[in-house]
Amino acid sequence: TANPSKICGTGRSPKNYFYGLAMRTVTALHKVLIVRYSVDKFYRTYVSDKDD
Repeated sequence: TANPSKICGTGRSPKNYFYGLAMRTVTALHKVLIVRYSVDKFYRTYVSDKDD
């Protein structure tokens, strides 16, 4: 049986909706930061190895 609040998306209160929205935003930002950190780390390692 599916959860009605999941189908509706908003749930009972706007508080739950905003909480879900915030969690999705934080998760997306977290993924972006991880990718940027990995790319930056790889780039710095590559450049420093090339310079040395």
